[in-house]
Amino acid sequence: MKENRNVYRNLTQDEIAHLLHQGNIATDWNNVLVANDFAFSKVRNVAFDGRVEIGSNVTLRNIRVSLANYRIGNNVSIIDCGSITADSDSTFGIGYDVAVVNEAGGREVRLSADLTNNIAYIVAMHRYNQQMIQGYNRLVDTEAALIRGKALIADGATIIGCQTIRNVRIGQSARLDGCALLENGTILSCKGQPAIVGSNVIAHNFVIAEGAQITDAATIKGAYIGQCSQVGSNFFAENCLIFCNCQLFNGEAVSAFCGPFTVSHHKTSLLIAAIYSFFNAGSATNASNHHYRLGPSHQAVFERGVKTGSGSYILEPAHIGAYTIVVGHHKNYPDTTRFPFSYLIEKNGESYLMPAQNLHTIGIFRDERKWMKRDGRIDDIARDQYTVDVFNPLTISQLIGAAKYAEELCEKTNGDTVLANGYRISKGLLQRAAKAYNEVAQGYVVGSYLQSQDADGAARSWVDCGGLIVPKEQLDTLEMNLAEGLYTSVADIAKAFKTMANYYTNDNAAWCAKAAHEYYAADGQTDYENAMKVIDCYTNMLNYMVADAHKDFAKRLSTGYALDDSEQAYHEYTLIKGTPDTNKDVELCKEYVESKMEYAKKLLSFKL
Repeated sequence: MKENRNVYRNLTQDEIAHLLHQGNIATDWNNVLVANDFAFSKVRNVAFDGRVEIGSNVTLRNIRVSLANYRIGNNVSIIDCGSITADSDSTFGIGYDVAVVNEAGGREVRLSADLTNNIAYIVAMHRYNQQMIQGYNRLVDTEAALIRGKALIADGATIIGCQTIRNVRIGQSARLDGCALLENGTILSCKGQPAIVGSNVIAHNFVIAEGAQITDAATIKGAYIGQCSQVGSNFFAENCLIFCNCQLFNGEAVSAFCGPFTVSHHKTSLLIAAIYSFFNAGSATNASNHHYRLGPSHQAVFERGVKTGSGSYILEPAHIGAYTIVVGHHKNYPDTTRFPFSYLIEKNGESYLMPAQNLHTIGIFRDERKWMKRDGRIDDIARDQYTVDVFNPLTISQLIGAAKYAEELCEKTNGDTVLANGYRISKGLLQRAAKAYNEVAQGYVVGSYLQSQDADGAARSWVDCGGLIVPKEQLDTLEMNLAEGLYTSVADIAKAFKTMANYYTNDNAAWCAKAAHEYYAADGQTDYENAMKVIDCYTNMLNYMVADAHKDFAKRLSTGYALDDSEQAYHEYTLIKGTPDTNKDVELCKEYVESKMEYAKKLLSFKL
């Protein structure tokens, strides 16, 4: 957080006289220091207490209770507020331990101004690496010591109509308007991406990042709010880490690790004791982490891209595989990680899994494009690193494993259904799922293999590190460096993750080249045959996605349109919704898949 470099001086007796005349009071005017070009005419009805340093062109008006122990930067406006005070030993939320993922504790992440989704992931989820955790905590403790007692309202900040602000460092150009209570926190902000804290907000023990908006009577207690995230409309968050580009309104979150693009918009939804990313919660989404024995000690993992339907309920512990849609109530601790891109539904009180049913939907394609467009951060200050690609080395590895597992279950099963990991699966669906998983994996791996056949240094396995897909060995190296004290600040760890993110494309290509050899077991197929497989796979994918899109244009969905002329219902529906031939998402999907096929054809002609 940038501090101004003003030279401060004591007030003159003439300035003190004018300030008194304008309704200002101070316990000791010697503790009120000002910049050389201080404009006393802009300071009215302020109660000064303790040491206050005031920069250039500052407006202070109607601070009724107390303004104490703050350095105020240039071009700051503070108007119609109650008290703005700080203690000499405050660290402004830095160093506060957030009990994330498990409400009963044990996965605490210490707040830092440079915290990221990637750092928080290894600290919260890799508790087995205690030396690494200790290394991180030491860095945060050093960070806290450097700012202890240095209360700041940075250049260009605006504070209007706030009741109580205690021990809060406020960043450049931040706007605080009508806050009820802010206590023990840091508001990171910059001129290009100001943070906004709005009316009736209550916040304790927090860090709010650049571009974040906390508004409309939201309450946060022990939380990090990431860059360009929005929390509002009475949302309540306690012991939560909420990273970039999230949208949380109306509902509640407790001990939630909300990775990038976590969305919850509904009053009756509760995100509790779990880790999420690229997640969308339907109305009345809920979970239970309390078995009335040893307290709320259970937790859940929702892998990237999960969505829940209205009224969804999950009894924890649970682990939901990537890009799975959850509908209904599930009380048998489901673990669907072996079958990503599925539907988990309730039928007659039991959980049923429909594997691969979400694999060829146009919604997957649309989500990827949606996330790419919704990142509102400024590139040069973006801290959270994530991989937006739906298909990547980790998810493709999961598809390959899912195909093999589905085939194994089919061979072992004599009946019509299989019981596994808290749910049932139809044997017929398993057979189709194996084919679908193989088809998509084949298209991805062989397509990338044709693009680059250099497999040197290919990663063996990958990890979803809070939204960033990284080679596990690189992550292990980072954690070892952190444990051994090779980083001098939390910001250094964030830079290491950014380097990993920058190498993703190359690492991905190398992995695909290696995976292609393993996937086809060196069967001697020619590049021509492999290219033809890519074309076939993408042709099938396009056909599936377009067919899925057509479901949104079925005539039965025009119910409720053209209320006074039923014969015009479908016509009105297409005027509003479009048609499969004019819908932008369908057009983009076609363009994307066709470009993949054209690329394979070019490679094919080049190889021949």
